Amino acid sequence: MTQSFSNPLVEQREFLAGKSLIELEKSILKISGADRLTWLNDLFSQKLDDLVPGVSVEALWLDPQGHIVRDFHLIDDSESTWLITYTSGFDQLL
Repeated sequence: MTQSFSNPLVEQREFLAGKSLIELEKSILKISGADRLTWLNDLFSQKLDDLVPGVSVEALWLDPQGHIVRDFHLIDDSESTWLITYTSGFDQLL
């Protein structure tokens, strides 16, 4: 597999034509429990306490000063909420 054509325009055309892919290093954290959405709602910028199962949302984790710590994609399956984020620095979240 070619890692790079060293030409962003060629890479863009190949990607848009479905002839290439972009590998992103992502990690997933599973949160479960009856109060998970209420708890997550207190931690993130997005309103999550009424998240509909199967709907994906983006949310920011903010520090007490309101600065962005990390961005996440979240999806709920009615039993658990799945938090998806970049792998870099993921171990610091645990």
